[in-house]
Amino acid sequence: MKKEKIMVTIIMNMSIIIALSIAVVVLMLISIRREKDIQKIVYVNTIAIDYSLYDVMMSNIKSREGLSLKAYEQGGKYYIGYGHQIRRTEQYLRDTSITIEYAEQLLQKDVSDIMLYVNDRYKLVGNKLIAVTMLAYNIGIGKLNNYIGDVLEAYIADGCDYNGEKLRRFWLSLCHYNNSVNKELKERREEEVGIFFAN
Repeated sequence: MKKEKIMVTIIMNMSIIIALSIAVVVLMLISIRREKDIQKIVYVNTIAIDYSLYDVMMSNIKSREGLSLKAYEQGGKYYIGYGHQIRRTEQYLRDTSITIEYAEQLLQKDVSDIMLYVNDRYKLVGNKLIAVTMLAYNIGIGKLNNYIGDVLEAYIADGCDYNGEKLRRFWLSLCHYNNSVNKELKERREEEVGIFFAN
């Protein structure tokens, strides 16, 4: 009789241990799933951006601009890194080469400046901020404001389908180089528009 009680006690204790082990595993799986569901955020100055959107933008800019560790001239202006336009105060960059790390720093600073401007001027966030930042990085803030600024503001003001289609047309028209359609610029504009109008 004592042996039976001991066996019953052992079986009950083992059942409790197994039940607790299963509960721990279930809780761990729930915790892992929640971590995956949590949106990762990156901060560009004071602007919170979904990391996956930011990563898409940075990867896109890098692949489209290419990397040049030595300055090159295009259209009377000098560039280095990932398409960083050399400013008057950076003329020393024309006669030297830079590291990949410095190219990354220049890119992050340029993107940060453009994002702050676009966010302040057009009050955009999320995918819309990312898409307009990508466009402005390529064509410059001046051209952004001159070519689609009014249409962008009209779209933001009312969001109606007419202004959305007008914005899409204006945006996609910014794919000319030397007075003809450039395939790479056309693809770039289509990517940006796709990101802008994504839900």
